Amino acid sequence: MRWATGRYRLVHELGRGGMGAVWLGQDTVLDRDVAVTDHQKEAPYPSAQALAKRATEECTRVFLSDRVIGADKETTLRFWVVIPTAEAWKLRTTNGHRTSDRTSSCYVGRADGAKLTEPVMTED
Repeated sequence: MRWATGRYRLVHELGRGGMGAVWLGQDTVLDRDVAVTDHQKEAPYPSAQALAKRATEECTRVFLSDRVIGADKETTLRFWVVIPTAEAWKLRTTNGHRTSDRTSSCYVGRADGAKLTEPVMTED
């Protein structure tokens, strides 16, 4: 049995490409299936503009879908896009583990900046 970072049990290889292998993994902390990538070489940073564009398109799809709830959500809510910096994108080795921050995130909140008092997304 193979493990990645002591947390992810590698079940089997799903595929291999120019960046390395992708494995079906089991997150033993959250008890769920995940895809684990085995980066063999550095990937070039695509640019902040390219990352922001891609993340904003995905965030917009989710924001306008039925997953985000609320009356008149286009005016009462807004979303923020968080992308990795060029430095965070780079592969680094810490305690023998190779890591990088290559994920973009979306955060939904009230347009006026006030604290949310009720859920704004469905569970699925």
